[in-house]
Amino acid sequence: MAHPLTAWGLLLFVLPAFAAEDDTLPDPTRPPQQVVKAAETAGNKPVAAAVLQSVILRAGMKPAAIIAGERIELGGDYGGAKLVKISEREVVLEGPSGVEVLLLTPAAQKRAVKPEPAGKKKMQRETVR
Repeated sequence: MAHPLTAWGLLLFVLPAFAAEDDTLPDPTRPPQQVVKAAETAGNKPVAAAVLQSVILRAGMKPAAIIAGERIELGGDYGGAKLVKISEREVVLEGPSGVEVLLLTPAAQKRAVKPEPAGKKKMQRETVR
């Protein structure tokens, strides 16, 4: 039976071959392709094509947002617009073209749920012994 350290030593030489970078996998943090193309053709970062990817709200740190892969602190500049507000779900940019609100989850829609009327209760069966 082989010594356990020999097996571990062999693994240390073999594993890097399996961990080689695969260029076929997409980068999950990269902005959508249409945003990248718009920024390249315009020569700057257009506010209208900006995508909010994350917000950073930590005690002792200046609030920041990740917009199209770039970290912007509160009061910072993005594509000619100033980052004026950061909350848990959105950021607000003000610039020459007006106010732009970027939502963290733009596809999610919030709607109210109607509570069941107080007089209408579900009937429960009682077992008689």
